[in-house]
Amino acid sequence: MPAPRVLLIAVAAAGLIMIPAINPANAGIVPALAPLAPPLEYVDLVDLADGTPIVARVEVRKAATLKPEQAKGVRPGFARIYVEARTRAVLLGDGVGESLHFLADVPIDAIRHRPVMPKGLLFVFARPVRASPGEIQLVAPDGAIGWSQRTEVRLRGVLTELVDPAAPPKVRGLRDVLHVAGTLTGEGETQIFVATTRDPFAISVVRSPGVAPHWGLSLGDVIDLSAHQPERNTLLWYRLACFLPRTLPAGANISRDPADAALAAEDYAHVIDDLGRCSHAALNTMPDSLPIAPFTHRFRVRYAEVDLQSVVFNSRYLEYADLLITEHWRHCGIHFAGGAETTTEQLEFHVVRAEVDFRAPIRVDEWVEGRVWTDRIGTSSVTTRIELHGANQDAEQDLRATIALVHVHVDLASGQPMPVPPQARLALGVPA
Repeated sequence: MPAPRVLLIAVAAAGLIMIPAINPANAGIVPALAPLAPPLEYVDLVDLADGTPIVARVEVRKAATLKPEQAKGVRPGFARIYVEARTRAVLLGDGVGESLHFLADVPIDAIRHRPVMPKGLLFVFARPVRASPGEIQLVAPDGAIGWSQRTEVRLRGVLTELVDPAAPPKVRGLRDVLHVAGTLTGEGETQIFVATTRDPFAISVVRSPGVAPHWGLSLGDVIDLSAHQPERNTLLWYRLACFLPRTLPAGANISRDPADAALAAEDYAHVIDDLGRCSHAALNTMPDSLPIAPFTHRFRVRYAEVDLQSVVFNSRYLEYADLLITEHWRHCGIHFAGGAETTTEQLEFHVVRAEVDFRAPIRVDEWVEGRVWTDRIGTSSVTTRIELHGANQDAEQDLRATIALVHVHVDLASGQPMPVPPQARLALGVPA
């Protein structure tokens, strides 16, 4: 039977100390009970673990269903539960204690009409919550998964790869592709340059008369044409197969001669075919939105932002939205291309839609609390919901405006849409 998987969307709390791995045969705990789902693929585990501060094995101790008035926004067919768990082992990270608790949305059994409660052992993939000691938050809706010995062995291998100082860097996108014809008919070489968070990768595809094209990969200055393609289900394969575009963008092919350009596209397709598909295990069910607390940021209205009536001028609302998006994404570890941060993957997003619904005026010198949720992530788009509240004791009832933004992730050079990287999906709480 495949390892069960728990669909959890959560806010969790705890601290952690490093605990030696236990022998599951002696633990006296069965794997977590949950709706059956396909076993996790290598790609799923890397998506969850890459850049995640805390990976731990925990044991569920208690689970209770929240009252409807405590569980707003739950999707039909799901219930919100409160879970208490005990830490059994920390596979990555520190500062996590012996117990934790979190909220989760779980499916309701169609026959018994009761929530399907998680039991036994789970793996949790989490990050600490700033300014809230002892609290952690799952990095994705499927950031808690059912334990199995097979998954643990594979997960430990993934973590070993990720923490290796020589681990290949993250791929940011495709830079250039160029084919140069050789002296003899049928000879030639296509060079593919891949942008990364460190030094670029270089792939060379060599053509010789009467021989099938073969390619080599360099992580440094020298291209090793004798090197084999990266083995599937390794970190180098993941970086290339999951982040290179499946088709060659027109702007990336810089071959001037039409015949050379056609060969460059053919060679690029050959590399992509050799790498194969970046396959994920599909979830059976997935709530539409995350029942997590919003990101919040407070600011004060300045005199320059109001009109003659001493209320905030209408165009300023989108400036406030930009401020809140910037702070939210910085909090999640997402940095924009061209920004001051250069140590992590940088992305380029363009606003393609913005809507503002006015509720009540905001006046000069008032404190405003902005609340931000990531509502949806499509192939290349991110939909964000923002609320502006008066920052007073009754802020929950003091809604001043709601704002909806849609950003599209693009290739900076060509301006064409590109898939949102799995790391960004995880940082924002939505899986790849």
